[in-house]
Amino acid sequence: MPNGLTQALKSILPSEVYSGIRGVWHRGRRISTEGSLNAYRRWRLWCRILSTPPVDTNSPNAEVAVHLMCHEGDYLCAIWALKSFYHYAGQPFPLVIHVQGRTSARVRRRLRTHFPSARIILQEEADQIVESFLGERKLERLLRKRRSLSIMQKFTDVLIAANARKILLFDADVLFFRRPDEFLEAATGPERTALFQQDYTDAYVITPARANSDFHIDLRPRINTGIVAISKHIVDWERCESYLAHPDFSWPSGHTEQTLYALEASRNQLVSYLPPSYLIALEARADYGRLTARHYSSPSRVWFTRAGIPYLLQCGFLQELKRKSSKEMSPVAPVKLHEN
Repeated sequence: MPNGLTQALKSILPSEVYSGIRGVWHRGRRISTEGSLNAYRRWRLWCRILSTPPVDTNSPNAEVAVHLMCHEGDYLCAIWALKSFYHYAGQPFPLVIHVQGRTSARVRRRLRTHFPSARIILQEEADQIVESFLGERKLERLLRKRRSLSIMQKFTDVLIAANARKILLFDADVLFFRRPDEFLEAATGPERTALFQQDYTDAYVITPARANSDFHIDLRPRINTGIVAISKHIVDWERCESYLAHPDFSWPSGHTEQTLYALEASRNQLVSYLPPSYLIALEARADYGRLTARHYSSPSRVWFTRAGIPYLLQCGFLQELKRKSSKEMSPVAPVKLHEN
């Protein structure tokens, strides 16, 4: 949607009406790009996950929780992402699903059916929790940025709403193909953790040189927040408020939340990276037999449907889910975080 029209509609329409119009526009644009037949085939493929049993996320472990953010347009992808993770991880970590924007009763019902023990935070509840937190602390820049840039909710909402001290976060366009040992090790490792995917390039709002000169932070390279394990309390909200005063943050970049994660993790000197088997790449081809997970970020998102899901189907993923009742998941002892 053109930026001028977006701002005009946002200024005159109730937020629920605006979100509905924006969602319809994006879905229409996607269908016109890929063609009606391809869109129908994609939808049918995505819906195959709905025939699988619910996932148990009712763990006694209160120290670590899985968080995922989705919306009306990608909630079926989110179910694929979550079920692939829980199947291969084999551990019922508590789950928090953040649902952005206006959502239908069908979406809410399906998420609750497939993840009956999950905490599902809808937009209205998220606004109440997060805006109250930011407002009470007079973090006006963070508040304004969250209102104007939806991707910021992946930073503010996840960290503020989290009850667990350690967060396993991944996007709705991620699929897992085998046990993610390195990712799971972060859940039982030192309490102060900041583990990321390593991107193929820097994707920040600010350059490392300016981060060093203006914030005195050695900004680590190529941090990507598609798959993240992070300790909630390493983030200093007042510092994040001060970062947003920098002129490089004045324009609405989709990399704003990633830059804030990177700055705070780098400031704490905690950055570590997942191995290359957690792939993020532009190219279509991949040796799926060697991958643990793939993050299908924007340029490669079409391969979530054309390659990732077909590979899981070829491996008998749906049949395995149907054979294995969620009650058969091995219980996990509470994770003891190491004190530094």
